[in-house]
Parts: sequence; structure tokens; C-alpha cells
Amino acid sequence: MPQRVLVIEDEARIAHWVKEYFEQAGFQALIAADGIEGLKLAEEKNPDIVILDLMLPGMDGLETYREILKRHPDQKAIIASGFAETERVKEAQRLGAGAGQGEPRAQEERRRRGGQGAEGLPRDPAAGRRREGGGQGRRA
Repeated sequence: MPQRVLVIEDEARIAHWVKEYFEQAGFQALIAADGIEGLKLAEEKNPDIVILDLMLPGMDGLETYREILKRHPDQKAIIASGFAETERVKEAQRLGAGAGQGEPRAQEERRRRGGQGAEGLPRDPAAGRRREGGGQGRRA
């Protein structure tokens, strides 16, 4: 059974991009549009990792992570934020979450790493994949 990733992100475009990325990497990816839905899915599906936006409507990402930890104290998580140095991001890190960089800082980080994401992941889920058909269209 593939590992499960729960993405809690209110911007549908970003949520679906992250979901696609992880599915192409062989994970089962779930999406929640807010903290309440994320808590429900975390309880029902027991994800291996939770990736959540710090700035969510209603219950923000930090509070959502706190609530998840009450039920699952060992839950791994990455808090995504475009503001890597805020006190709320630091608080999430003290609780055990890793911090990812969102826009706009992530764009600069990807440029600095030569097209790789903040954790060394390709910026595009299809980057580096070979096309089927005898190796034709292989990326250089």
C-alpha cells in the first residue's frame, strides 16, 4: 500500500499541483481545503505525512497541526509558508513540523538551486520523467 500524504491547502491550484506531484511519485495523496476538513481526513485516513499551509481560512495551519498532534502525537508534518521567519512558523517547528518555503521565497530558492525545490525536489512533477515509447523525448 502506498504511503499517504495529506495536503491541507485552501488554494485549489496549489493543492492539486502538490497532489499530482506526490501521486506521480507513487504516494496516495489526499486534499483538504481547510483545517476542519484536514482534521477529519487525518483522523479517518491516518496519513504518513501532512503538508499544510500556515495561512488557512478559519483554523490556521498552526492550530490545525496542534489539533492533529493531540490525536496523533508522532504525526510528521511540513508547514508551508511564504514567510519562513515568522513566529508562527517557528512555533510549528518547535512542535515538530518541518518548514517548507512557499511563494514568493520558494521561487528564489528554486532559482538558486538550479530548478530544484526547497527540499531538492524538481519544480515540476513531470521533471526528470522519461516518456514512454523507446526513450524518445528523453529530457536532457
